[in-house]
Amino acid sequence: MERICSACLSLEARSDAYGYLLGAKTAKDLRDFCTEHAQQDNKHHLVVIEKYIQVLSTVYHGRLRGDGGGQGKALLQDLGLLVEKYK
Repeated sequence: MERICSACLSLEARSDAYGYLLGAKTAKDLRDFCTEHAQQDNKHHLVVIEKYIQVLSTVYHGRLRGDGGGQGKALLQDLGLLVEKYK
């Protein structure tokens, strides 16, 4: 989990600097999830972490700058439902 948190700190800073606000928020939220809720042996938590990574991948590969518009809102909504279900 420490490596994920460290990577999230870097992603958060770089995303913010290059205008990927959705990426910065997602990286911060993933870091918060890992430090507050995640347990490595909990398969549901691993699914949540995987979903965060998928969202980050979508943000960067789709070049979703700013808040990502409607697509960004939908991504965060889906992610939020999953986090609430399994935290």
